[in-house]
Amino acid sequence: MHRFVLILTIANCAVAAELNVIYEWKYVDYVWNSEEDRQSAIAEGRYNDTQVFTIDVQKASDGRVFVTTPALFTAGTPATLSTISSSQGPGGPLLQPYPDWSWHMPGNCSGITSVWRVAVDECDRLWVLDSGKIGNANQVCPAQILVFDLITDTLLQRITIPNDISHSPANESLGQLITPVVETEGFDCQRTWVYIADVQGGGLIIWDGWQFLRLDDEVFKADPTATTFSIAGDNFTLADGMFGLALSPRHPLQPRSLFFRPLASLKEYSYAVHDLHRLMFGFDSVNYITSNYEFPSQVTAQAFSREGILFLGLTREIAIACWNMNHPMDDEHVVIVAQNNDTLQFASGVKVSKRGYDDFEEELWVSTNRLQKIYTGTLNVDEVNFRILSARVEDLVQYSKCQSLQFFK
Repeated sequence: MHRFVLILTIANCAVAAELNVIYEWKYVDYVWNSEEDRQSAIAEGRYNDTQVFTIDVQKASDGRVFVTTPALFTAGTPATLSTISSSQGPGGPLLQPYPDWSWHMPGNCSGITSVWRVAVDECDRLWVLDSGKIGNANQVCPAQILVFDLITDTLLQRITIPNDISHSPANESLGQLITPVVETEGFDCQRTWVYIADVQGGGLIIWDGWQFLRLDDEVFKADPTATTFSIAGDNFTLADGMFGLALSPRHPLQPRSLFFRPLASLKEYSYAVHDLHRLMFGFDSVNYITSNYEFPSQVTAQAFSREGILFLGLTREIAIACWNMNHPMDDEHVVIVAQNNDTLQFASGVKVSKRGYDDFEEELWVSTNRLQKIYTGTLNVDEVNFRILSARVEDLVQYSKCQSLQFFK
């Protein structure tokens, strides 16, 4: 098994630009069909503004910004996938359920139950990973992948995930699918692979367009020594396993890799994707690469740019760090590029998106949610709790060690 070295010295940082706050919320509300519908949802317990939390962000090429609000509790979240509307409520911008309200009816397994994260592929398809779970234990519907055409907003495909794939083989009650990463091949995305993180059961799931495969390993589970989190003065314990996934771009000299890590961990790992592809054809085993560096704190979500810049969130430092895969991973080349003790508290969603329809300009989008307040029960809806921030990738890394090689003279 090969190893790489990842060294991060927080003191060695180069903050080149600010991530700009694009949207913010004290609490989340929606564009309802009528005020009567809203009041009925409140009276029936289907909507509770203290129990709706933003997790992921995804900008589409047409400018729409998608937000996920998974059903963390047994009730209170009326819609789990939305776009940000132009209407403003007392708590912040109102969310428009996607595709519409009919997809978010309680107990409707033909709709959408609970979404943590989504992905947009190179062919403008929205991949929605629906855990089918309300809270941590109530599997009300089978887990599924829904694929939408973002041009027409029509459903292209529904892939049901078998229960023995979506849950741990060691404990069939443990399974919470939260993060999808999509790999495509061909001009029209003729081949597709989806990699999925199971945070609760500690597993990695692969779908190759025809079949599913589940990998289970201790490396996917929480590290018992890294379950205590400290964010902005609040401490809490969280034993979350497989969490952050990031797919490196195609590179002429390096194999494409799937980087992964549990949330409760101080290390980074990766698989060569061609090895994962081989597993689908019956090969028995695959080796992952392990970092021998311990991060100074837990890392949240992570994502690669098209030029091989890995962006990731740091919990205790309340920052976004980066590393350019064209450089060695060492203390000189892994740096902080954004840090803000107020706006970057727990970066639960980190995405790199095209700037409109321009394939060559990209933006970093980050969703933050003050997770420490959620888990300590101290969330105050009179304060700003949720934010979406963005910056051009080129501006963010300019003059830093993450700057793309083509910009160096």
